Amino acid sequence: MKISKRRRLSECSGRYVASQIIQKVLPSGLTVILAPRQGTSVVSEVFVTRAGGRYETPEMCGVSHFLEHMMSKGTKRRPTALDITREFDATGGEHNAFTSAEMMYFFLSADAIYTELIHDLLSDRLLCSHFSNEAIEQEKGVIIEEIRASKDDVSANLAAQWVKLLYGNQPAGRDFIGTEKTIKAMRRERLLDYMEKLYVTSNSAVCLAGCIPDPDRAFADIEKFFAGLSQAVPGLRMAPVVERQKIPLFC
Repeated sequence: MKISKRRRLSECSGRYVASQIIQKVLPSGLTVILAPRQGTSVVSEVFVTRAGGRYETPEMCGVSHFLEHMMSKGTKRRPTALDITREFDATGGEHNAFTSAEMMYFFLSADAIYTELIHDLLSDRLLCSHFSNEAIEQEKGVIIEEIRASKDDVSANLAAQWVKLLYGNQPAGRDFIGTEKTIKAMRRERLLDYMEKLYVTSNSAVCLAGCIPDPDRAFADIEKFFAGLSQAVPGLRMAPVVERQKIPLFC
């Protein structure tokens, strides 16, 4: 059945105000934040977790960013990257992922008629990615090319050198994309161990914004799709920043 844009918009003008934010911690410990908006037929979902460069030791530098790449390479139900992108691209929506020093997030956005598919695709990548050794070896080449390209990018290289000068050899001073040495040494066991320690309910949140006609159902659906997320205690802590410089080095 074809759903008209007018009908979709009317379904998204229900019992909430435009600025309402609804937050709830599920029994599993996962935080869910809803931001319903009137007058839109689009919904966006983000999974975010406390992870990133400041959680990495020197020998595992780059593991967060590598993990981000591997989350789009295939799952048990969607065996290849093409299977994932083909299914989502059919919605006409957009998707992305991002790794920083202190967090990682995965983002999907499409027409609200695909909300259940968005839950399914996002949770499937997080919970069921297969991390095949073949895909890992292939991705090493991709990331090494990223590292080399960043050195040719003046602004990116300047930013990396700036934090290195500020903080030196500590997580806050390292480029969290990794080095060619650490990327070549990356193994499936390291990726899974890192993920098991940080991708847990108490360390993560799911945020849904846009056309949410029934917040109660949204909470129930997110609880169902992300039920497989570990409830273990986070196994890594973000390294504190050590400030060694007391006076300006240059006057």
